[in-house]
Amino acid sequence: DAGKRTYRNCLFAGNHCSDSMDIIKYGGIITVKSGSVFENCTVVSNRIATASKSKAGATRPAVIANGTVRNCIIADNSVQHLQADYGGGAALSNGRLENCLVTGNSAIYGGGVALAGGGKVRNCTIVDNYAFYNGGVGSNGDNNMPTMIDCIVWGNGETVENNQTAKQLRTLGATPLANLRNLCTDYALGAGGLAADPLFADSVTYALTKDSPCIGAGENGGDLGWKPYAPSAFEVGLSFLGVEPLDAGDIVFTATARGTDATDVTCSSKVDDGAWGDYSSETALTAALAAGLHTVAV
Repeated sequence: DAGKRTYRNCLFAGNHCSDSMDIIKYGGIITVKSGSVFENCTVVSNRIATASKSKAGATRPAVIANGTVRNCIIADNSVQHLQADYGGGAALSNGRLENCLVTGNSAIYGGGVALAGGGKVRNCTIVDNYAFYNGGVGSNGDNNMPTMIDCIVWGNGETVENNQTAKQLRTLGATPLANLRNLCTDYALGAGGLAADPLFADSVTYALTKDSPCIGAGENGGDLGWKPYAPSAFEVGLSFLGVEPLDAGDIVFTATARGTDATDVTCSSKVDDGAWGDYSSETALTAALAAGLHTVAV
């Protein structure tokens, strides 16, 4: 209906729309209208299929959003339509997709997400989707300019291999690169683009591991993707500035200590056989090193 609604903690699974159902003329499994919110829900293993030209003309993904879709899992849905098949998982037209996992979906165009109008995608993980064209995200780039920020678009595939760029994300029309910020994909795209393996912990939750380059790579130092990295009860780490091999001289290391049990803990570090020295989290350690191999311990 035309009212603004909020839907929470729902499961939509195993539904099927076909030629015999008029619903396919108007929408997919879920339609989130302007001003409505759809959050903490799972939309999985739904199928929309038609070959009828009389049913053409509307976008038919599992989720159609002019409102806000937040903290949802959209997985293993398929759209099979010969005339207007855009977005296997979700399609946005002036809607918002936030902190969502979109995986295993398929369509003709934009296997994971189809963007139009002023659609905005923020902190989403769009992985392992498939399409004939544009496996991850397809955008028509119309006058309102879709936006993607702090997202991971990785491991998506397409039948027509235009190039690796199109497999993950394709923008058409006038979409400016300024609208694409802090994206982790196979290639550096837009401001803050990160061309690096996100190092997922698994292929179910797609959580980040502690060595993921997506940690802290987002706006205001946030993480990329649908869920921020959750450190274990306590862990330490060590990184250094520069690219190996390093020249002899002063080398700056950054020692970290973090986790839910990282308070009131004393941390120490040492270089080679030197003395242990205490440090606090995110401490910069400078060591003068000669040419050769060295060991830094924390």
